[in-house]
Amino acid sequence: MTLLDVIRLTRAHAKMLLVAMLAGLVLAAGYTALQPTLYTSSSTGVVTAGGAGTITEAQSSSGLAASRASTYAALAGSQGVRDRIAKDLGTDRLGTYSASTSNIPSVMRFTATASSPQSARDQANALAKATADEAVAFEKIGGRADPIVRIVPMTDANLPGAPSSPDWPRNLLAGVIAGLVIGFLVMFLRQTTDARVRTTADVEQLTGASAMTVIPTTSDLAKHHGGPSRHSPAAEALRQLRTNLRFVDVDHPPRSIVVTSAQPGEGKSTIAGNLGRLLADSGTPTIVIDADLRRPTQAKRFGLDGSVGLTQVLAGDVRIEQALQETDTPGLWLLPAGRIPPNPSELIGSKRLSDLIAQLSASYMVIIDTTPMLPVTDAGLATAAADGAILVMSVGRTQKDQVRHCAKVIAQVDGRLLGSVLNRAPKKGVGSVYYGAGYGGYGKTADYYGYVSHDEEDSGKRKGKRDRSRSKRSADSTADVRPPESRVEAPPVAPHPAEASRSSWAGDEAAYAAPSSSSFGSQSTSGVPAASAAPAANPSWTGSPTGTEQWQTTYAAAPAPEQAVSYPSPRTAWDANPQASAYAGYSNELPAQEADDLTGSSAPRRGI
Repeated sequence: MTLLDVIRLTRAHAKMLLVAMLAGLVLAAGYTALQPTLYTSSSTGVVTAGGAGTITEAQSSSGLAASRASTYAALAGSQGVRDRIAKDLGTDRLGTYSASTSNIPSVMRFTATASSPQSARDQANALAKATADEAVAFEKIGGRADPIVRIVPMTDANLPGAPSSPDWPRNLLAGVIAGLVIGFLVMFLRQTTDARVRTTADVEQLTGASAMTVIPTTSDLAKHHGGPSRHSPAAEALRQLRTNLRFVDVDHPPRSIVVTSAQPGEGKSTIAGNLGRLLADSGTPTIVIDADLRRPTQAKRFGLDGSVGLTQVLAGDVRIEQALQETDTPGLWLLPAGRIPPNPSELIGSKRLSDLIAQLSASYMVIIDTTPMLPVTDAGLATAAADGAILVMSVGRTQKDQVRHCAKVIAQVDGRLLGSVLNRAPKKGVGSVYYGAGYGGYGKTADYYGYVSHDEEDSGKRKGKRDRSRSKRSADSTADVRPPESRVEAPPVAPHPAEASRSSWAGDEAAYAAPSSSSFGSQSTSGVPAASAAPAANPSWTGSPTGTEQWQTTYAAAPAPEQAVSYPSPRTAWDANPQASAYAGYSNELPAQEADDLTGSSAPRRGI
């Protein structure tokens, strides 16, 4: 770990370190407040030894006094000195006291500490006198009547003006430093023992595949209808995922993608649905398959009926065109899970599902929402049938061992892990997920691009910025989006020109049987049989000059197919069963895949 890593880690854990410092400060303050208030006073005395008639005697006396001073300092703590002080003051309640030598060897300092200023002063003076008397008694032990070494009081003790204990500044500083040290220890301990996925580097190291995007925590993705806001950070992150899917394999772009996660509740279904919306918005016809046959959620998210879907299609009860449902996003269809079966793993691992995915991916981009990978085997089976899988992880929640096991499962089924998505990254710490601890997030960037989260709108914060953001989004919407009544709904896949020519029919069967070649640019439609070209009787099928012009404009620049194929209109077979048509929820829109089923043709594969 480098110094830069330590700085980033410190920035990332700044709040924790601050809390640790405050905790140390509070504990030090509490400890200090519980300590008794004490006062300290000092007096001094000098040790003298004999006379000083000559220089030699003076030097000898000075050396003797210095050696005796250290002896008398130890003598001050004896019981004899304490008894003399108690007798002199008339009390046995004495504080603490001590004697020491100063920088001058023969000068002694007598210090006493007591609970009041007067008691500290009196005990310091009494200590000097008692030590001097005890020193005289000590010198008389040898039988001398008049000892030559003695302690002479120099200065008396003064009345202290402030308590000496507790020392608030020192204790508080010690508490702050101790809290900071403990905070750093906890920080490094968490960093070294953290078993959760937090950065893209963790993901790439564990899976061997790149992290395709990082999605911040936001309430936009929780919306069941309409998808995230256009300029939200979550929408931009999903667009980054869509862009990365374009270049994950340029030569063989994936057409069927499984979206799964390690454990439930990590956001796989939300990301699968919103990824399908963005793919459809970019012009790619997309089908979202809810292959989570244990806890399906896609039908509820799109606001559609989920009673009939994948289960009935695999069982052969209904056809795929009857189970597909058009969503509120043009170019996006949903295949719900249908009835929850008793054997979901067998259905997901069946050849019918593999054939269905291959059939749909020929003309559509297929997004498959499956179960979590670790609790059950469904996700691994679906990955084996698809072109690849995207593994969704929740930042700070998904365990590294879980990610490692998911990558192992995908490898065991001979599947392909296209990449990973880090979901629910802290909004102010998205940079930390990309580059490690210490980087910021979307705060200022979101303000720059005019995005205001729904949480801020609900709480009434940042009113001025919200108004400006709404004005900007309103102007963009007016300029880029046409009203629903004037919008041309493009079909999911550009059909054969013979199929497209049906849109120019306005009730004139002869004109429909031999349309003008100029209506579709340079594409020829001469191979369409007149009898089968006109749609069957269908009161909801109406043509108009306006609609004809719009369809002509849509397909005038369409590339010519690889080979001219003549086939009857699939709407004849579609309208032959109006009950099934109404059951599937369609009126005039016929998925291109149905034409493939009825005629045996296959549209060329398109890129993402």
